[in-house]
Amino acid sequence: MESERANFYRKIDEEIENTIRGISATTLLREVRFDGASSKWRLDRVLAARHLLSDEDDYSMDLAIIEIKHIEPTSGKGRYHQHMSYAYVELNDLRLGYKSEAEAGSDVPRFCLIVNRYPVTGESKRDYGRIFQTIGVKMINFNDDAEKASFLEEIRRLCQQWGFDEQSRRLEEALKTLDKTAK
Repeated sequence: MESERANFYRKIDEEIENTIRGISATTLLREVRFDGASSKWRLDRVLAARHLLSDEDDYSMDLAIIEIKHIEPTSGKGRYHQHMSYAYVELNDLRLGYKSEAEAGSDVPRFCLIVNRYPVTGESKRDYGRIFQTIGVKMINFNDDAEKASFLEEIRRLCQQWGFDEQSRRLEEALKTLDKTAK
């Protein structure tokens, strides 16, 4: 029998893959190792795209870094906070590592933390959504239909923005501009 945690991860994968299906040059990568500012981390999921002129299997444009936390309500009083603290350190270190390498003005990658629930009575009273927001990480309760729908729509738009069709359009515009300035 599949564990609740494994089922949650599978559900997320299916929803994201269904959302990006048909958008050229995008994929969902699982358990990828990345360098942060101070350490190497294993990322749960990375939404990635291929550059227009890259090799067929070169998904090197990271669109979204996705950390997933499934926390049982019976895990113990401090368990939720423990998971959130670890996610905060990891995602902030990754964001700082990317920030030092990112193109100026780039809005990718996006950083997301998907949880199966928010704290229940007796667990931490901290506003984790606001805490993560301060470091540029969006927190999503995937079991909340409205939050899940908003997240999947954002992912769809992001993939369309960086898919081959849009990259081709941008390249054409750049070439036309270059052609005009060369004349």
